[in-house]
Amino acid sequence: MSPVEAPLIAGIVGKAVQQQRQIYHEHYSSCAPAQADWGDPDMEDGALASLICCPLIHQGTVLGALTMGVPSANQYITDTLNTASMVSTILAAMLDRWKRIHQLHQSQRAALNIAQDIEASRAELQKSSEALHERSEALQNSNRDLESFAYAASHDLQEPLRKIIGFTELLEAELGSQLKEVPLEYMGYIKLSAQRMTHLIQGLLKYSRAATAVHELESCNLNSLFEDAIDALSLSIAQSGAKIEWHGELPILLGYPVLLRQLFQNLLENAIKFRGDQPLMIEVQSQRVNHEGAEYYQVSVSGMT
Repeated sequence: MSPVEAPLIAGIVGKAVQQQRQIYHEHYSSCAPAQADWGDPDMEDGALASLICCPLIHQGTVLGALTMGVPSANQYITDTLNTASMVSTILAAMLDRWKRIHQLHQSQRAALNIAQDIEASRAELQKSSEALHERSEALQNSNRDLESFAYAASHDLQEPLRKIIGFTELLEAELGSQLKEVPLEYMGYIKLSAQRMTHLIQGLLKYSRAATAVHELESCNLNSLFEDAIDALSLSIAQSGAKIEWHGELPILLGYPVLLRQLFQNLLENAIKFRGDQPLMIEVQSQRVNHEGAEYYQVSVSGMT
Protein backbone atom coordinates (compact mmCIF):
# COMPACT_ATOMS: atom_id res chain seq x y z
CA MET A 1 0.00 0.00 0.00
CA SER A 2 1.47 3.33 -0.98
CA PRO A 3 1.40 6.51 1.13
CA VAL A 4 -1.12 7.97 -1.32
CA GLU A 5 -3.65 5.35 -0.19
CA ALA A 6 -2.93 5.91 3.50
CA PRO A 7 -5.58 8.63 4.08
CA LEU A 8 -8.22 6.03 3.17
CA ILE A 9 -7.38 4.08 6.34
CA ALA A 10 -9.02 5.37 9.51
CA GLY A 11 -7.48 5.56 12.96
CA ILE A 12 -4.02 4.73 14.24
CA VAL A 13 -3.28 2.27 11.42
CA GLY A 14 -3.82 4.96 8.83
CA LYS A 15 -1.60 7.35 10.79
CA ALA A 16 1.22 4.80 11.01
CA VAL A 17 1.01 3.99 7.31
CA GLN A 18 0.76 7.63 6.28
CA GLN A 19 3.69 8.76 8.41
CA GLN A 20 5.61 5.51 7.74
CA ARG A 21 6.69 5.10 11.37
CA GLN A 22 5.92 2.99 14.42
CA ILE A 23 3.14 4.36 16.63
CA TYR A 24 2.56 3.33 20.28
CA HIS A 25 -0.76 4.23 21.88
CA GLU A 26 -0.78 3.59 25.67
CA HIS A 27 -4.40 4.62 26.38
CA TYR A 28 -6.20 3.29 23.31
CA SER A 29 -9.42 2.65 25.30
CA SER A 30 -10.06 6.40 25.31
CA CYS A 31 -10.05 6.56 21.49
CA ALA A 32 -13.16 7.35 19.50
CA PRO A 33 -15.38 4.38 18.56
CA ALA A 34 -14.51 4.86 14.88
CA GLN A 35 -10.86 4.23 15.70
CA ALA A 36 -11.60 1.06 17.72
CA ASP A 37 -13.79 -0.68 15.14
CA TRP A 38 -12.06 -4.09 14.80
CA GLY A 39 -15.03 -6.32 14.13
CA ASP A 40 -14.50 -8.04 17.55
CA PRO A 41 -17.12 -7.46 20.31
CA ASP A 42 -14.51 -7.64 23.11
CA MET A 43 -12.37 -4.97 21.45
CA GLU A 44 -15.32 -2.83 20.56
CA ASP A 45 -16.29 -2.78 24.26
CA GLY A 46 -13.05 -0.97 25.04
CA ALA A 47 -11.20 -4.05 26.36
CA LEU A 48 -8.11 -3.09 24.33
CA ALA A 49 -6.02 -0.63 26.38
CA SER A 50 -2.55 -0.34 24.77
CA LEU A 51 -1.70 -0.60 21.04
CA ILE A 52 1.39 -0.63 18.83
CA CYS A 53 1.20 -0.29 15.03
CA CYS A 54 4.18 -0.83 12.74
CA PRO A 55 3.99 -0.12 8.97
CA LEU A 56 5.40 -2.89 6.81
CA ILE A 57 7.94 -1.06 4.65
CA HIS A 58 10.38 -2.64 2.21
CA GLN A 59 12.71 -0.58 0.04
CA GLY A 60 10.63 2.53 0.58
CA THR A 61 7.29 0.91 -0.32
CA VAL A 62 4.50 0.43 2.24
CA LEU A 63 3.09 -3.08 1.92
CA GLY A 64 0.74 -3.11 4.92
CA ALA A 65 0.74 -2.72 8.71
CA LEU A 66 1.33 -4.92 11.78
CA THR A 67 -0.87 -4.06 14.79
CA MET A 68 -0.60 -5.57 18.31
CA GLY A 69 -2.47 -4.75 21.51
CA VAL A 70 -3.18 -5.92 25.13
CA PRO A 71 -6.16 -5.33 27.41
CA SER A 72 -4.12 -3.44 30.10
CA ALA A 73 -2.01 -0.34 29.88
CA ASN A 74 1.79 0.03 30.21
CA GLN A 75 2.49 -3.50 28.96
CA TYR A 76 4.89 -2.55 26.11
CA ILE A 77 8.44 -2.09 27.18
CA THR A 78 11.31 -0.98 24.96
CA ASP A 79 12.40 -4.53 24.06
CA THR A 80 8.88 -5.32 22.97
CA LEU A 81 8.78 -2.24 20.76
CA ASN A 82 12.11 -3.25 19.18
CA THR A 83 10.85 -6.77 18.65
CA ALA A 84 7.72 -5.45 16.96
CA SER A 85 9.85 -3.29 14.69
CA MET A 86 12.08 -6.25 13.79
CA VAL A 87 9.10 -8.51 13.12
CA SER A 88 7.48 -5.88 10.91
CA THR A 89 10.74 -5.59 8.93
CA ILE A 90 10.86 -9.37 8.43
CA LEU A 91 7.19 -9.49 7.47
CA ALA A 92 7.68 -6.65 4.97
CA ALA A 93 10.58 -8.51 3.36
CA MET A 94 8.50 -11.70 3.21
CA LEU A 95 5.55 -9.85 1.68
CA ASP A 96 7.81 -8.23 -0.89
CA ARG A 97 9.31 -11.60 -1.75
CA TRP A 98 5.85 -13.15 -2.06
CA LYS A 99 4.81 -10.27 -4.28
CA ARG A 100 7.87 -10.73 -6.50
CA ILE A 101 7.32 -14.48 -6.69
CA HIS A 102 3.71 -13.89 -7.63
CA GLN A 103 4.78 -11.44 -10.32
CA LEU A 104 7.39 -13.92 -11.52
CA HIS A 105 4.77 -16.65 -11.77
CA GLN A 106 2.54 -14.29 -13.74
CA SER A 107 5.45 -13.44 -16.04
CA GLN A 108 6.23 -17.13 -16.49
CA ARG A 109 2.62 -17.85 -17.39
CA ALA A 110 2.62 -14.94 -19.81
CA ALA A 111 5.92 -16.14 -21.33
CA LEU A 112 4.50 -19.66 -21.61
CA ASN A 113 1.42 -18.30 -23.40
CA ILE A 114 3.65 -16.31 -25.75
CA ALA A 115 5.81 -19.37 -26.41
CA GLN A 116 2.71 -21.41 -27.18
CA ASP A 117 1.46 -18.70 -29.54
CA ILE A 118 4.87 -18.58 -31.25
CA GLU A 119 4.90 -22.34 -31.61
CA ALA A 120 1.40 -22.29 -33.06
CA SER A 121 2.40 -19.51 -35.47
CA ARG A 122 5.52 -21.42 -36.43
CA ALA A 123 3.48 -24.54 -37.13
CA GLU A 124 1.02 -22.52 -39.20
CA LEU A 125 3.88 -20.86 -41.08
CA GLN A 126 5.46 -24.25 -41.74
CA LYS A 127 2.14 -25.54 -43.02
CA SER A 128 1.74 -22.51 -45.30
CA SER A 129 5.33 -22.88 -46.53
CA GLU A 130 4.75 -26.53 -47.40
CA ALA A 131 1.51 -25.68 -49.21
CA LEU A 132 3.30 -22.90 -51.12
CA HIS A 133 6.09 -25.30 -52.05
CA GLU A 134 3.57 -27.84 -53.33
CA ARG A 135 1.80 -25.19 -55.38
CA SER A 136 5.13 -24.00 -56.77
CA GLU A 137 6.04 -27.52 -57.84
CA ALA A 138 2.61 -27.99 -59.39
CA LEU A 139 3.01 -24.71 -61.29
CA GLN A 140 6.46 -25.72 -62.53
CA ASN A 141 5.09 -29.06 -63.70
CA SER A 142 2.23 -27.27 -65.44
CA ASN A 143 4.66 -24.88 -67.12
CA ARG A 144 6.80 -27.77 -68.33
CA ASP A 145 3.73 -29.52 -69.70
CA LEU A 146 2.63 -26.31 -71.40
CA GLU A 147 6.05 -25.80 -72.95
CA SER A 148 6.12 -29.40 -74.19
CA PHE A 149 2.66 -29.01 -75.68
CA ALA A 150 3.57 -25.69 -77.32
CA TYR A 151 6.71 -27.23 -78.82
CA ALA A 152 4.79 -30.25 -80.16
CA ALA A 153 1.98 -28.06 -81.51
CA SER A 154 4.50 -25.74 -83.12
CA HIS A 155 6.25 -28.64 -84.81
CA ASP A 156 2.96 -30.12 -86.04
CA LEU A 157 1.72 -26.77 -87.36
CA GLN A 158 4.94 -25.88 -89.13
CA GLU A 159 5.13 -29.16 -91.05
CA PRO A 160 2.11 -28.39 -93.33
CA LEU A 161 3.44 -24.88 -93.88
CA ARG A 162 6.82 -26.25 -94.97
CA LYS A 163 5.02 -28.45 -97.47
CA ILE A 164 3.00 -25.50 -98.78
CA ILE A 165 6.16 -23.46 -99.25
CA GLY A 166 8.02 -26.40 -100.80
CA PHE A 167 5.32 -27.34 -103.30
CA THR A 168 4.79 -23.68 -104.20
CA GLU A 169 8.50 -23.36 -105.01
CA LEU A 170 8.30 -26.57 -107.08
CA LEU A 171 5.38 -25.17 -109.05
CA GLU A 172 7.28 -21.95 -109.66
CA ALA A 173 10.29 -23.89 -110.85
CA GLU A 174 8.35 -26.20 -113.19
CA LEU A 175 5.58 -23.88 -114.43
CA GLY A 176 7.08 -20.47 -113.93
CA SER A 177 7.84 -19.95 -117.60
CA GLN A 178 4.35 -21.05 -118.61
CA LEU A 179 2.37 -18.92 -116.14
CA LYS A 180 1.35 -15.35 -116.60
CA GLU A 181 2.24 -12.56 -114.23
CA VAL A 182 -0.96 -12.69 -112.15
CA PRO A 183 -0.80 -16.43 -111.29
CA LEU A 184 2.86 -16.02 -110.38
CA GLU A 185 1.89 -13.12 -108.12
CA TYR A 186 -0.74 -15.29 -106.43
CA MET A 187 1.81 -18.03 -105.84
CA GLY A 188 4.09 -15.46 -104.30
CA TYR A 189 1.27 -14.47 -101.95
CA ILE A 190 0.78 -18.11 -100.97
CA LYS A 191 4.46 -18.59 -100.18
CA LEU A 192 4.71 -15.27 -98.35
CA SER A 193 1.65 -16.05 -96.22
CA ALA A 194 2.99 -19.50 -95.35
CA GLN A 195 6.33 -17.98 -94.35
CA ARG A 196 4.58 -15.37 -92.24
CA MET A 197 2.53 -18.05 -90.51
CA THR A 198 5.73 -19.99 -89.81
CA HIS A 199 7.31 -16.92 -88.21
CA LEU A 200 4.15 -16.32 -86.18
CA ILE A 201 4.15 -19.89 -84.84
CA GLN A 202 7.84 -19.66 -83.99
CA GLY A 203 7.23 -16.36 -82.23
CA LEU A 204 4.36 -17.82 -80.21
CA LEU A 205 6.55 -20.75 -79.21
CA LYS A 206 9.29 -18.37 -78.16
CA TYR A 207 6.83 -16.30 -76.15
CA SER A 208 5.38 -19.38 -74.44
CA ARG A 209 8.89 -20.29 -73.32
CA ALA A 210 9.52 -16.74 -72.16
CA ALA A 211 6.33 -16.85 -70.09
CA THR A 212 7.88 -19.58 -67.92
CA ALA A 213 11.29 -17.90 -67.65
CA VAL A 214 12.75 -14.43 -67.29
CA HIS A 215 11.21 -12.11 -69.87
CA GLU A 216 13.72 -10.68 -72.30
CA LEU A 217 12.55 -7.69 -74.30
CA GLU A 218 13.67 -7.25 -77.90
CA SER A 219 14.23 -4.23 -80.07
CA CYS A 220 11.09 -3.83 -82.18
CA ASN A 221 10.77 -1.71 -85.30
CA LEU A 222 7.10 -0.73 -85.22
CA ASN A 223 7.17 0.26 -88.90
CA SER A 224 8.15 -3.27 -89.96
CA LEU A 225 5.64 -4.84 -87.59
CA PHE A 226 2.84 -2.63 -88.90
CA GLU A 227 3.79 -3.49 -92.48
CA ASP A 228 3.65 -7.21 -91.56
CA ALA A 229 0.16 -6.70 -90.13
CA ILE A 230 -0.92 -4.95 -93.34
CA ASP A 231 0.49 -7.76 -95.47
CA ALA A 232 -1.31 -10.36 -93.34
CA LEU A 233 -4.61 -8.54 -93.94
CA SER A 234 -3.95 -7.56 -97.55
CA LEU A 235 -6.96 -9.54 -98.84
CA SER A 236 -9.35 -8.05 -96.26
CA ILE A 237 -8.01 -4.58 -96.98
CA ALA A 238 -8.50 -5.04 -100.72
CA GLN A 239 -12.03 -6.41 -100.31
CA SER A 240 -13.08 -3.56 -98.00
CA GLY A 241 -11.60 -0.90 -100.26
CA ALA A 242 -9.71 0.56 -97.31
CA LYS A 243 -6.86 2.97 -97.91
CA ILE A 244 -3.86 3.34 -95.63
CA GLU A 245 -1.87 6.54 -95.25
CA TRP A 246 1.31 7.00 -93.26
CA HIS A 247 2.21 10.19 -91.42
CA GLY A 248 5.70 9.99 -90.03
CA GLU A 249 7.74 7.02 -88.87
CA LEU A 250 6.83 4.84 -85.91
CA PRO A 251 9.53 4.49 -83.25
CA ILE A 252 11.82 1.60 -82.38
CA LEU A 253 11.31 0.36 -78.85
CA LEU A 254 11.77 -2.66 -76.57
CA GLY A 255 8.95 -5.19 -76.48
CA TYR A 256 7.68 -8.53 -77.80
CA PRO A 257 7.43 -8.55 -81.61
CA VAL A 258 4.75 -11.23 -81.72
CA LEU A 259 2.44 -9.36 -79.38
CA LEU A 260 3.02 -5.97 -81.00
CA ARG A 261 2.39 -7.43 -84.46
CA GLN A 262 -0.81 -9.01 -83.17
CA LEU A 263 -1.81 -5.69 -81.61
CA PHE A 264 -1.50 -3.88 -84.94
CA GLN A 265 -3.32 -6.67 -86.74
CA ASN A 266 -6.20 -6.55 -84.25
CA LEU A 267 -6.34 -2.78 -84.63
CA LEU A 268 -6.62 -3.05 -88.41
CA GLU A 269 -9.15 -5.90 -88.23
CA ASN A 270 -11.40 -3.87 -85.93
CA ALA A 271 -11.19 -0.87 -88.23
CA ILE A 272 -12.23 -3.03 -91.21
CA LYS A 273 -14.94 -4.87 -89.29
CA PHE A 274 -16.60 -1.74 -87.89
CA ARG A 275 -15.99 0.58 -90.84
CA GLY A 276 -19.66 1.41 -91.45
CA ASP A 277 -20.96 2.64 -94.79
CA GLN A 278 -18.30 5.26 -95.37
CA PRO A 279 -15.05 4.44 -97.18
CA LEU A 280 -12.41 3.43 -94.70
CA MET A 281 -9.31 5.55 -94.33
CA ILE A 282 -6.68 4.09 -91.98
CA GLU A 283 -4.23 6.73 -90.84
CA VAL A 284 -1.01 5.66 -89.19
CA GLN A 285 0.50 8.49 -87.20
CA SER A 286 3.59 8.61 -85.01
CA GLN A 287 3.00 11.85 -83.22
CA ARG A 288 4.76 11.98 -79.87
CA VAL A 289 2.39 13.03 -77.08
CA ASN A 290 3.25 14.10 -73.52
CA HIS A 291 0.65 13.29 -70.90
CA GLU A 292 1.22 13.60 -67.14
CA GLY A 293 4.97 13.29 -67.54
CA ALA A 294 4.80 10.22 -69.83
CA GLU A 295 5.60 10.05 -73.55
CA TYR A 296 3.77 7.82 -76.01
CA TYR A 297 2.99 7.61 -79.72
CA GLN A 298 -0.51 8.11 -81.00
CA VAL A 299 -1.91 5.84 -83.73
CA SER A 300 -5.07 7.13 -85.40
CA VAL A 301 -7.45 4.89 -87.35
CA SER A 302 -10.16 6.61 -89.40
CA GLY A 303 -9.92 9.64 -87.19
CA MET A 304 -10.45 7.57 -83.97
CA THR A 305 -7.53 7.11 -81.57
